[in-house]
Amino acid sequence: MQLPDRFIAIGAVVVAAYLVVPSAIAAPDGLPPVIDAASGDSVLSGAPETGVVQRAGGENQTLIDMFRRLQVLQEEVQALRGQFEEQTHELDGVRERQRDLYVDIDRRLRDVEKGGVAGAPAAPVSAGPVATAPAAGAVVNAAQEQAAYEQAFELLKTRRYDDAITAFRKYLADYSSGSYRDNAQYWIGEATYVMRRFPTAVEEFKKVEQLYPTSAKVPDAMVKIGFSYYELQEWAQALQILERLAQRFPESTAARLGQQRLQKMKQEGR
Repeated sequence: MQLPDRFIAIGAVVVAAYLVVPSAIAAPDGLPPVIDAASGDSVLSGAPETGVVQRAGGENQTLIDMFRRLQVLQEEVQALRGQFEEQTHELDGVRERQRDLYVDIDRRLRDVEKGGVAGAPAAPVSAGPVATAPAAGAVVNAAQEQAAYEQAFELLKTRRYDDAITAFRKYLADYSSGSYRDNAQYWIGEATYVMRRFPTAVEEFKKVEQLYPTSAKVPDAMVKIGFSYYELQEWAQALQILERLAQRFPESTAARLGQQRLQKMKQEGR
């Protein structure tokens, strides 16, 4: 990152101050120390030449002016640092709100797919089909399945990513024909991606396409595979998956994001 001009100016002032200090505070050979010119009393005790007194006083005044300027520059740098930290904090907040919104879309889409209203409460126990939990060998109501998925999803929204991964895996283990299995698998990949575990994220996202080839989550999984390869600096793999995404789902939002990343790679000479 290029240093601002004010940082460069501060460095120049400090260097100049170090160069001036010895000549400003050290008296000529055989003479007593110079009295501070700031007191308005530029006198050398026992100095026989008034020219020496005037020169010493002028050098002291130069030093004082230089340090005053240094102090002003330091105050300005502190103000700039405060503005930078504030802007960084605001940017982090925007990113968190964007992720919360993106994650919440999943719930709303599922409500629409079920014919309900976004944000509506779950259907009564007797209203839906049943799903089998193979581990227990028992019949489990769809409301219980939805509750298990929502619990995992809530962990994801609150950024408890490891706990969310565990909960989604439990959901996949408990509901062999659950309605949310493709989404659960996708969010496992997403949680892993957010924690920058990119090799694992690639494997988890690949399962979405392999196990649920007709899922609406496939384009999103493909673009995240490409992004993961990019972070791993595996340029050929990133290029291949993003180009395949553009061919399979040309009108999708994921494809547009993939095209932007391809353009970036081209500009970087990847």
